[in-house]
Amino acid sequence: MAPAVESSARRVAASWGVAVAALVV
Repeated sequence: MAPAVESSARRVAASWGVAVAALVV
């Protein structure tokens, strides 16, 4: 997997994590 793709995937995962946390809280 290309570094750029991995970085993007991590950013997306982090964004979803924040969104889910906001919804839960």
